Order: sequence, then structure tokens, then C-alpha cells
Amino acid sequence: MSLPEGFANSRPTADHKLEQFLMTPASLEQQVALVGPFLSNKTVFFLGDDDHISPLLARRYNVTPAIYEYDERIRESLTAWFTKLHILNYSVAYYDARQPMQQRGYEAFYINPPYSSRAQGLGAKVWLMRATEACIDNCEGVLVMPSVGGTNSQPWVKSAQQSVSIYLAQNGLDIMDTDLDASNYAETTDAGLHSSNLYLYRSNPKLSQPVEVGNLYN
Repeated sequence: MSLPEGFANSRPTADHKLEQFLMTPASLEQQVALVGPFLSNKTVFFLGDDDHISPLLARRYNVTPAIYEYDERIRESLTAWFTKLHILNYSVAYYDARQPMQQRGYEAFYINPPYSSRAQGLGAKVWLMRATEACIDNCEGVLVMPSVGGTNSQPWVKSAQQSVSIYLAQNGLDIMDTDLDASNYAETTDAGLHSSNLYLYRSNPKLSQPVEVGNLYN
């Protein structure tokens, strides 16, 4: 199924100071088809959604999205598209990821965090921390991040992935499946960089290791 007319081009311009990079339209279409069945019929926590995948998942896979977003432009754009697509079961709220998440009870999460190329995957770890705060104990989720095993050869990708892998284990999160090189983005500084989908399950919610937020955006 193709994107709604005008959808991709209507997304707010990426703010690189916040490490926003927009998924290409072709990648966005593919991403919906890949993660949709996994998230189908669930209440899903989104920490940011500059790609605007949440209304597409709501329309095609009966996802009930709860989007927590810092950027006012994105909140307004998402709300407009939910209205245009006649989607009623959703929420869009202001949120700064540097603060603890107060809401609870979501069944699953979808996060596409800052790459943190110079901070060993700090963005991914903070986004994971907030997702586990927001979701039920035995939640499932999708983590979108550059990973080794595909076409990525940048040294920082391996370093970030190793650090994030340790953090997953510290928080009882198991990798169930992976889509390598699932998506690419416009205007990235690393030419040819692709992100993969890591499908996660929190098998041991008793494990919890907080991380210092520090400087998220680098």
C-alpha cells in the first residue's frame, strides 16, 4: 500500500540539531510493512516520530499510538494527519526525553533514537530506558538503529552496537529478530548509512539499569 498523497513531503524539515533525519519515502513504506504485523492491535509508545510512521501503522495495522514528542512542528503535523486519515484512537503529547517518563501501561514501543555516533549509542540507551518506564513488564518493541552485519562499515556503528547490546542485557531485553539494512535516510552525514530493526522482548523486567542522560545530541 502506497503512502497517502502528499504524506512524505508534508513532514517538517529535519532538525539536525536534534539528530532528526527523515526516512526516505520508499524506506517508510517498507518499514510499515515490516514492523506493522509485530505491533498490530497493540497500544504502542512512540518516543518521537519525525518520520510520521505512527498514523500509517494506526491506519493499516490497528495500532493505538501514544506519541511523546519534543518538537512542536511534528506534534502539529502528526495531529493533522491523524485527523485527515480519520484516526481517532491516538494521543500526541509534549515530552522531553531528558525527564523521567510518568505514563505507564503501554503494551509495546517503537523507537528510532538519535544515533549518538560520538557517545557509544547513548541515545538508544536513553530511549530504551524511557520505553521500559512507559511499558508493561513483559513488553515487546522495535528499536531502529544502525547495526553491523549489513552494509554499515563505520567504526562507530560497531562501538555503539556493542554498548547498546550490554545495556539490553542489563535491562532484561532479548533480541528476537532483526531486519538488517531495513531503512535509509535523507541528508545523513555518513553516506550509505542504513538502520536495522531490532525486535525486542523484555523477558526479565526485574533487571533495570538506569543511564545518565548526559548530552543526547551530538
